[in-house]
Amino acid sequence: MNDKKSSFKNELKIISPIAVGIAIAAFAAMLILFAVLPKGPHDLPPFPGWFLLGLLAGLMLSAWVLLIGYINSDAARRGMGRVLWTFIAALVPNCLGILAYFLVRKPILRPCPGCGLEISPDFRFCPKCGFSLAPSCTHCGRRIEHDYVCCPYCGKMVGATGQAPVVPNHG
Repeated sequence: MNDKKSSFKNELKIISPIAVGIAIAAFAAMLILFAVLPKGPHDLPPFPGWFLLGLLAGLMLSAWVLLIGYINSDAARRGMGRVLWTFIAALVPNCLGILAYFLVRKPILRPCPGCGLEISPDFRFCPKCGFSLAPSCTHCGRRIEHDYVCCPYCGKMVGATGQAPVVPNHG
């Protein structure tokens, strides 16, 4: 089975437009809040300081919302509890829920070439149709590719328990 490498750009595409909209609104709300807030006591820093604080707060809140949106979509594609992990990531303080998600998340499910069932990439056989996802040498048991004629580890013919193939001597 070919493992397609994911890139950061492709990973960002799974964030839902709703989460992106909430992140933009949260960013704007922080800027507005910090622009309105300084009109209070006189011991507050000058406006540029408040603007930078609002910008920083908006970026942090937006990043948090986007991470929650990513976890929501990513948990679904990995066959994990989407709602459960979204709540854990959002409600556990100090971003420990987000950290926990990234530490325990499952690998991305892949379709079986034989029947299309979504299965874990570490499965060697499809549980539905029995398709050999990661064939192994019948002699040494190590993983080989589907198109191998002989095992590169023990030299035995694939599917046979006989001797290694005889290489003709050109000389």
